[in-house]
Amino acid sequence: MNMKERVNDYIKQHWKNTIRTGISKTDEIPLPYPTTVPCENQRFTYFFYWDTYFTNLGLLYDMPKQALNNLRNMKYLVERFGFIPNANLTSMLNRSQPPLFCCAVYDYYQLYPSLDIVYEFFGSMQREYEFWSQSRITDCGLNGYSSSATEEEIERFIDEVALRGIIDKNDCDAYEKAKNLFAEAESGWDFSPRFGGRALDFVQVDLNSILYRNEIIISEFAKILKENQLSERFSRKAAQRKAVMYRYMEDEEEVFRDYDFKNKKLSQVISIASLLPFWAGITKNTQSCKKILNVLECEKGIAACEKSNSSMFQWDYPNMWPPLVYFSVKAFQNSGAEECARRIADKYMNTVAENFEIGGCLYEKYSSVTGKYSNQEYESPKMLGWTAGVFRNLYEYFYHG
Repeated sequence: MNMKERVNDYIKQHWKNTIRTGISKTDEIPLPYPTTVPCENQRFTYFFYWDTYFTNLGLLYDMPKQALNNLRNMKYLVERFGFIPNANLTSMLNRSQPPLFCCAVYDYYQLYPSLDIVYEFFGSMQREYEFWSQSRITDCGLNGYSSSATEEEIERFIDEVALRGIIDKNDCDAYEKAKNLFAEAESGWDFSPRFGGRALDFVQVDLNSILYRNEIIISEFAKILKENQLSERFSRKAAQRKAVMYRYMEDEEEVFRDYDFKNKKLSQVISIASLLPFWAGITKNTQSCKKILNVLECEKGIAACEKSNSSMFQWDYPNMWPPLVYFSVKAFQNSGAEECARRIADKYMNTVAENFEIGGCLYEKYSSVTGKYSNQEYESPKMLGWTAGVFRNLYEYFYHG
């Protein structure tokens, strides 16, 4: 049995250790179904939104019933709050995370097609979409991350991020910086150099790519349900979003970037977010996809952002994160660069396996340069669900597909 096979078997045996019932924190929102939490130790013992999407990518193969439980918990949160919070904690009701619920349902439907699944989740998928289209829209017609944090919550957040070295709490601009960092927290990239600390001034290429994909999925499900007018309406929404993204986000080298709508200019930072239009099917331009890869690929994998003079953030060079690896591999596949997809997938799986051989752990993130696990800002928990989910998904595609 080789290294990858050992990791694969370990994951299948350890999924059960990441399933929880009941609550573990005083401000935790109870969920109706058993939940998958981000790791098997006691650091994170509650339900995170986008962590669960990537964990489900593996559970779909090994524990489809639990993957469905996770979808039903997401649906419950949408129905109760009108959106899916960052996590099922009252302290995290002031923000969401990347809206991958539609994609999670679609992933399940593709492996286990059933009209009942479409009926069960279709209304909640639309409701979450409406939250993003109404609460996170900007004047340029595209969507941006934000939050509904109160003044008291922002003040508490200043103390929290100051401990992580992101803000100087004595800075006269600390309050405004914290408001922007709340938006970055909603992006899941907490934190990165993409916006220069001004996330509220941007519409993000990853978010709008995800919303485009949601529009396509909702249109397809509406067609399955013979709601043809609704299907056509969402198809038009997708076409309109695509056109506006080309208008504001594409640079002279045909690379999509985050757009600073306040100052009417593109972000200067190339990141894996620029690959999401390929993942979503907005573009299939192989050459521009490879241009991004040339900037981000390293010896041991693919970095979250391009190298800069100062890399102080978690979601920055040289860190390699499982969710971003997944988006990258699918982007290369969709653009016709299958050899690039296989290479990045192998680099990631080899890095995970090599670290597992040494310490018996599946870490949260790794260095794309050295291949070592990264504990920047805090010690990485062991047996991370999204590390396991992405590994299993890539293993099934490249070694069992």
